Formats: sequence, C-alpha cells, structure tokens
Amino acid sequence: MYTLEDLFDRRSPVGTRLEQILMEKKCTKAELSKKTGVSRPTIDKVLSGTITSKKNYETHMSKIMNYLQITPDILLGNNACSSNRVREIRSIIRISTEKMASATGISQERLQQIEAGEKATITELREIAMQLRTSTHVITNQYFFEPQFSEMEYYMDMKDALDEISGFWGHVGIKLCGIDKYMWYPINSNTRKMIYKGIDEELMVIPCMNNKVLFLNMSNIEDITLSDFDADTPSGKNWDEHVSCGEIPLVVYEALEDYEENSQVTLYNDTENSTELYRYLMEYVRKNGWTEEDIFQLLNTSVFYYLDGRKKSTIIDFYQDSDDIIETIEMVYGYDFTGIEQNFMFYIDAHDETENFVNLKGISMMELPLLKVEEEIFRRNDQ
Repeated sequence: MYTLEDLFDRRSPVGTRLEQILMEKKCTKAELSKKTGVSRPTIDKVLSGTITSKKNYETHMSKIMNYLQITPDILLGNNACSSNRVREIRSIIRISTEKMASATGISQERLQQIEAGEKATITELREIAMQLRTSTHVITNQYFFEPQFSEMEYYMDMKDALDEISGFWGHVGIKLCGIDKYMWYPINSNTRKMIYKGIDEELMVIPCMNNKVLFLNMSNIEDITLSDFDADTPSGKNWDEHVSCGEIPLVVYEALEDYEENSQVTLYNDTENSTELYRYLMEYVRKNGWTEEDIFQLLNTSVFYYLDGRKKSTIIDFYQDSDDIIETIEMVYGYDFTGIEQNFMFYIDAHDETENFVNLKGISMMELPLLKVEEEIFRRNDQ
C-alpha cells in the first residue's frame, strides 16, 4: 500500500492520473478549487506535476484526495515503478497532447496512459523524447547529468520548472595549456552557473549539449570563456562558426546507436525506431556524409588532451568495472569531490584490450561520450 509521502517523487504521472479521475467524476478544476480551497493556479501545478515543495504538495494533495475520496493506491495503481516526467516536461516545452499525438503517431489516449505511468516501448519513448527535445534518459528519470533540452530557454515555460531544468544558453570556450586555440561547446544555463560555482576547484566536469562530457584538470586550463548565444561573436578566440548550438536532441544519438548496428540498406526495418525518427536520422547522416564507422566513432570516441599539447583518441571499454574514470567523474560531478587522490587513472582500450594508466596531472582535459558515461554510471549503481 502507498502513502501520501509516496506521491511527491511521482507527481508527474500522479497528475495525469488525477486528471483522468476528474474526467471520470465529471469534476471541473473550478469545482475542485472551490471545494478544496486550493487555488486554480495551484490545481494546474498539481496536475502538471510542477510543484517543487514537498510539504506544500502533500498539503494540497491531502485536501484533493479527501474531497474526491481517493487513496494513494488509486493514484499510483500498479504502475508506480514506471515513473516518468513526460507530462511535466511537455508542460515546460509547451506542447499539447494533440500536437504530440499528431507528430508521433501515438494516440492521445496512449500518451495519457504513458504519462500516468504505464510502461512505454523504446519506440514510444524515443518518439516522445524527440518531440520534447531531450533524451529517453531524462523522460524516464534515468539521467545523471544536467537534463539537456535542445530548445532556447526563452521558448520554454520556466515559471514552474524545477531548478534542474534549463534550455540552451550559449557556449563555453576552453583554452588548454599547451594548445594555442579555444575549443567551443554548447551548454545550457544551469551548466553556466555550475562553471561559475566550480571555477576555483581542482577538477571540473562539464556536460555539454552535443553528447560530450568534459573532465577538466583545472591546473592545466589557461582560460575559460562563456559566450551568450545572443551576444556578439567572441573576438580573438578562434570562434568556430560550425559549432553546435545544441539543436540536436540527445535521443538522436541514442537512435544512431541502432543505425550503426544495421546496414544502410535495410536500416530500421523492423527495428526500434519509428518512421519519423528514421527519416530524421537518414537526412542527418546524409547531410554529414557519415559512414557506419564515422557514426561508431562519434558515439564512442574519447579524446585525451595532454599538458604538452598532444591529444589521443581512444575507445574506452566502460563495461570494465575496473576503470576508475567513470567513478572519478561521478564523484566530482555528483558529490562535489574535487581532490586528486591518485596520480594515475586506469582504463581498458576497447580495440586492443590493453590495460592503460594515464597520468592525471599530465592531462588537461578528457572529452567523453555523455550518454555512454551516463548509462554506465546507472549500470554500476544498479548492481
């Protein structure tokens, strides 16, 4: 049996289920507000799952459940294990169920079922994530880094958004010691704030909007520049006119994994990708002229930048639990661990299975595939 305290962490699907109950009971939001004393704007926040105070949420829900004569079990049903954030994010992105149904081919009824917590297929999740401009990791609450949304923040409805959600802000330019140029990466506004917060630490992890996560040894960083998208082009810092603006949702990189695993002749026939996503991928791959090997490298390559100016590309076997790169990234980003306790970091090369030790003090930056790192952090924590 579930209790009132169980509802807050699942407030998005709870809101969808509550809306279904209101329809079944033919109770309007105006009537609910009048009978419970909960204001109309607050009712809307309860239904969209965007209330951020657990205490306030439980107070309002107690009044609502008492009036409707329902229990937490009725709200959660048998689907509590399938919590997702679809409804909450849909509200922030400002897309209706009607529009999403039209764009995805998923019926409104089925979308409401998914929002209420029913298990969705990977095809449905990818379709939904595509429309919400994010990844399936984010909409299923299986993310570790800042949620990335391929949307300008001023197009998003941020007034009720949780603090962790933000849109595209601009770029971070990083100049490493020993390399006479800046490297530019797209970031959201929360990542910009995080850079300010951690600028004086020994280590920093920066999640970017182009499926890259950066691991910085700050002692070997010469300069970091933040450039607002609406500002003038940075002068004298070799601005890259072709740098991504975070316009590609991370779900596209997820789907490219299947592209790489299938031949380009029978691509996606009877696979886990929808026709719409397939068309997008085909156009994107064709535009960039990528081969299957190019896609594999895009999704899996890590790059080490050394203090002396050298750089090395490699494919790290993240599934080897003995590597400590993942663990260090998790500690620095998730737990604010910033001290360097070892001189060397260990990893296994996926190509030749060699066991490698890299001197961290000689590294300026590691550029790693964000989705791969995020998946591995969750895999290890689930063991």
